[in-house]
Amino acid sequence: MRAVADCLPGAFVDATPSPERVEGGIKVGLGPITASFRGVAAVTREEASRSGRILGAGADGRSGAQGEIRYRVEPGAQAGTSEIVMQVGYTLKGPLAQFGRPGLVRDIAARLTAEFAKNLEARLSGAPVQAGGQAPAGGLNPFRLVAALIGDWLKRLRSGGAPR
Repeated sequence: MRAVADCLPGAFVDATPSPERVEGGIKVGLGPITASFRGVAAVTREEASRSGRILGAGADGRSGAQGEIRYRVEPGAQAGTSEIVMQVGYTLKGPLAQFGRPGLVRDIAARLTAEFAKNLEARLSGAPVQAGGQAPAGGLNPFRLVAALIGDWLKRLRSGGAPR
């Protein structure tokens, strides 16, 4: 579980995880608000269907978050390869949820998921991944994420796509 947490920017593991439970959290910032969500995640696996579920909840005292990851390992396009199909859902409550516009929070969550997938793919292929994914030691860098969101929005605007 620690190796998987290392793939998520800003994530940390507080205690030695068991196959069914992990304690830790994620540190995120959005504008003037920074939150370090600490909590517990329950992990269930279904070996026969090569699938599983991670259900976690945490709080930083002011804001709360719940998240669920459902995954399934399927045969890959080429022989001897696999593909991991994930569904990610979350609920955010408190000042952090009120500060961020829903579209901005969704975009940041999508970027975190994309970074996690990229880092997990690197890990599974044997490439090194620094602890906490690609995030700096202080956690998730909101300025880098917002700059990337603005850049993507401008690209969509120039190409005639509708801004979000």
